[in-house]
Amino acid sequence: MSETLGAQFSPLYQLIPSLRGVVSTSTYSSSRESDDAEGVEGELALNRIIVLVRMFVAAVPRPEHPLIFVADDLQWSDESSLHLISTILADTSNCLLFVGLCRDDEVGPEHALTADVEKWKSFHVPMVDIRIGNLDAGVVNEMLSHRLKLLPHSTRTLAEIVTQKTEANPLFINQLLRSLFDAQQITFSEKERRWKWDDAAIHRRGIADNVVEFICCKLRELTIESQQLLMNAACLGSQSSEESLLRLLWGQDDIDFDLHLALLITEGLLCKVNETPARFSFPHDRIQEAVYAKLIPAGELTKKHLSIARRLRSSGLCSDQRVYTVVDQYVRARD
Repeated sequence: MSETLGAQFSPLYQLIPSLRGVVSTSTYSSSRESDDAEGVEGELALNRIIVLVRMFVAAVPRPEHPLIFVADDLQWSDESSLHLISTILADTSNCLLFVGLCRDDEVGPEHALTADVEKWKSFHVPMVDIRIGNLDAGVVNEMLSHRLKLLPHSTRTLAEIVTQKTEANPLFINQLLRSLFDAQQITFSEKERRWKWDDAAIHRRGIADNVVEFICCKLRELTIESQQLLMNAACLGSQSSEESLLRLLWGQDDIDFDLHLALLITEGLLCKVNETPARFSFPHDRIQEAVYAKLIPAGELTKKHLSIARRLRSSGLCSDQRVYTVVDQYVRARD
């Protein structure tokens, strides 16, 4: 791969720092020294990135080692991203499996993705359309049986109640179960050595109509400090956030930061996705959406993004990759 990309590698490395795991440091250093694209901007820069990504995809896979390319949340993809995907898929000689995921209820006939999917079909490569809905009652029962370490017939009634209240949405189910444990409506009996609950009490329990509202109710129960930490993470985006950036935006005692971060992980609102450097993400984009849209007042979003951009810029921690984060915050503040 180093031979294929040669001295042109530098822009791709800056765009995807994790590539250092598959390309030697010496290769990257030499590519930076010989890179002659300083000052290339706009459409020329975009076209260069597209060419490099195509070269990268062509260099990695082999028939015995195919490449799996997963693109999530395509309902939010912009024109440039879809164009990049199209150029990759157009080369049918690649040993590539492309997996695209989207919320089909957010992709209508006028959506750019709809037109691109039709274009991809013209490439004459096998395509499989898989529709994934909510779970059925049987699967919910299997989930509860496994989690509570009980036989399926013991959890069947609870599964029916949970299915009715959550419409078998997996995220909703996990959040509801966590709240039932927290409220001690599901408890462990030391005497019987098993989990116990009151079906009637859980059936009477009032919950929100959908998963976003349910999560919002949970968010409002958090302390102001925990809410602030979540809001900072939500503003940085639905993808993972570096712990160092979250600490910088926290601006308070490190011990308090650690305590609130541990609480949010325990509550299932954040999860650790990388050790070095430490990175955290929302377990589901619905949680990030709930924090961003419901916890932060609409009139404060612009000020929040601008404040984050200025703090990151003045921190002196703006590496090549973090520059993208700062620019993104300024763009969001302008919007």
